[in-house]
Amino acid sequence: MSASSIESVTEPEHVSHSSFQAPDLNEVAGLFPSYDIYSLIACGGMGAVYHAKQRSLDRDVAIKILPREFSQDQEFRVSFEAEAKAMAKLNHPNLIGVYDSGEAGGLLFIIMEYVSGSSLYTVSHRRVVHQDDALKMVIGVCRGLAHAHESGILHRDIKPSNILMDANANPKIGDFGLASASGKQVQEGEQIFGTPGYTAPEVIEPPHKFDHRADIFSVGVMLHEMLTGICPNGVDPIAPLPSTTNVKLRGIIQRAMNRNPEARHASADELAADLEKITAASNSQLIIGSARQVALQRRAVGFGVARSMPRHRMVKQSSSAGASIFLILLVVAVAAAVYFFVIKPSNEASDATEGRVKAPVIQTNPSAPTSSSPQKLTRRKTVAQEGVKPMDDIDAFFARVEGVMKERFAEDINNYREGLKTNAYNFETQAKLAINSAGASAGTAPLGELASSMQAWKNQNYLMTDTLRPSLDNIPAVKQSFIKAHATQVKIRSRFYQRVRSEQSAYIRELNKQIERYRESKDTVAITLLEKEILRLGAEPGYYEFLLGL
Repeated sequence: MSASSIESVTEPEHVSHSSFQAPDLNEVAGLFPSYDIYSLIACGGMGAVYHAKQRSLDRDVAIKILPREFSQDQEFRVSFEAEAKAMAKLNHPNLIGVYDSGEAGGLLFIIMEYVSGSSLYTVSHRRVVHQDDALKMVIGVCRGLAHAHESGILHRDIKPSNILMDANANPKIGDFGLASASGKQVQEGEQIFGTPGYTAPEVIEPPHKFDHRADIFSVGVMLHEMLTGICPNGVDPIAPLPSTTNVKLRGIIQRAMNRNPEARHASADELAADLEKITAASNSQLIIGSARQVALQRRAVGFGVARSMPRHRMVKQSSSAGASIFLILLVVAVAAAVYFFVIKPSNEASDATEGRVKAPVIQTNPSAPTSSSPQKLTRRKTVAQEGVKPMDDIDAFFARVEGVMKERFAEDINNYREGLKTNAYNFETQAKLAINSAGASAGTAPLGELASSMQAWKNQNYLMTDTLRPSLDNIPAVKQSFIKAHATQVKIRSRFYQRVRSEQSAYIRELNKQIERYRESKDTVAITLLEKEILRLGAEPGYYEFLLGL
């Protein structure tokens, strides 16, 4: 590949790269005997990432394995080792930590901090992210990048699929697989890596010399994508920002995405500081604005949905600094009083009568059957079956949102089932060895019962029962292997159902957002059907899994 070309090294989330086949879980377990290998998280052109448990420290980790050709390139090996050591020294809440690196079975690997949440790609792909949420995430990304840049490390592939969200929705930058030293210049004929649309022009175009500002360009593109919901592809012109975008924010994004590196922000910290000014101004507007108007607005909207509102100057300039301070404090006091005695009671009353349906407590039991007794559950009634006539096509809305859920969750389900299958087969292998070691004293019954058990578990997606059959239970080594396998199964199921809970919460949030839209159009019938769906999610354990086809 010539130096003028560019390769996308990370496909859309969970899509395997055709030139690299991820090793199966058993092979990876053999390469890392001191780790429990749970599942394949993702696979791309730069390698495969697995979820594992480091037994010695009892901590979850992510193991990334690079394609074999990288280990055969001596120059790459030297660079890889130096950069891995440099990244291991980084310590920042917005960066995924690196614990170890090396080579196993001819494959280079990195062992990293495991982040249980979804990637930014999963939660935002082709969706418009609220400005406040987008700024919060991007500011965190900037702070993490600034820390890496200070150590002389560039990321070179900033994009949503490389940003993971932890349990508190804080962003963590991962996949430093393309990381390089600052000030790098691509040599003639050297392959250029990156992702079309996100990669800075100076990386692609001769003389291919770039520094930390290439990452700033990628951050600007990512923020632009979050605000527009339109993914860049490196071919079509980048879509314009919405006309409602804050003028100052528009300028910040345009500066970050400037084709000329010299015109961009001098550092990721500077970009973060500019974005923080936007969030600070947005927050202060709530105090500076007329408290009475805020109260009336929130009463009218019902759910506190943000609406545009003219800003009013409430404090005139005074030659006396003391008088100005007094007036400001007085305004804040009045605003607080109005909030506690007017706004808050009004909202509480509104919630009691027509407010947002609260998210039910999700009672997913990791030890419950995978199917959650689907035969006892039924699909919601259609509009025709309900005998009602909403203004909007609510059946189409449900079909659309279920399709999105299943698409987003498909890989998680596959990984979960693959983990159960691998765990069951590992037990079968160990059990056969134990039975053969017992010899004639064990008789022929154990092998037959093992085969019957495996077939029964296979019919249940390899979900092992809580007890062994008698002839197997009487062999200590088999029993010990079963106890270990069953404990692993509990961990696999616990992690999976934590993911289920997070997705169910996202589904409920989407339903509530739709309710807010219907309140504006006064579609009370559609609102009733959506509220019924939310209440059912809390009243019928397993209903959400049923919708996913589990």
